Amino acid sequence: MIIYYPRLILATIAAIIIYTFSSLFFLLKPFHKNNSYYCNSTMALVIFKILGVKFTKRNTDRLKDFFDAFKGNTKTPIKVLISNHQHTIDLCTVGGSLPPGVVTVGKKSIAIMPFLGWAFVLAGNILINRQDRKSAFATMKAVKEKMFKKNVSVCIMPEGTRSWGKGLLKFKKGAFYLALDAQVPIVPVVISSIHKTVDFSRWNAGEIIVDILPEINVNGIASENLNDFIEKIRNMYIEHIKRLDQEIIERQGWSN
Repeated sequence: MIIYYPRLILATIAAIIIYTFSSLFFLLKPFHKNNSYYCNSTMALVIFKILGVKFTKRNTDRLKDFFDAFKGNTKTPIKVLISNHQHTIDLCTVGGSLPPGVVTVGKKSIAIMPFLGWAFVLAGNILINRQDRKSAFATMKAVKEKMFKKNVSVCIMPEGTRSWGKGLLKFKKGAFYLALDAQVPIVPVVISSIHKTVDFSRWNAGEIIVDILPEINVNGIASENLNDFIEKIRNMYIEHIKRLDQEIIERQGWSN
């Protein structure tokens, strides 16, 4: 615990600085679809260094079309990325894995948070009211319109909230309805179990692996088969997370 609190304080200060300067930078191009990429990649680089976490990204070549578009070589692809959600540090794990041209769908309450909220809104991310079911569905329709209007993809965490080490929670349907309605592929973003393989009180705090799996085509998926489709994807996540965890534990020799 000797290094835990100094690390936490330093990481918090660094995050405030990054979000503040990002917000000022975003004022030059507010709501641009690449703003999140600049902020998130910087956050991941700095925060993981402070926390002593090894951050491993795999199969990022499956996001090549996003980076080609970022370089101006092609049109920005439109897809729905989905990620498991475990911890506050997912601001770095998920954010640091997203390519340019992808924004996040998050809770409306984020907007009122100092520093983070400012950067989140100016980065062009999308806010929904998860307490209002009708509003959430209406927002998904608005998300679809924005995706095609601005040639932007979205990342959604279908668990809807952080699992805090309780295992993968049940997937909500919003992201999958969106992909079906827009007829765009789903890209699974799978993150290893932070609560099993990371201990911030250690000097070398552990490792987090983010693996980009092959995209899933939703063509031919009917609404009456959606529950089975979602459960199949969730089970795929569960099995892949187990494999990632086991690999990390064997390599670093310990687990929480």
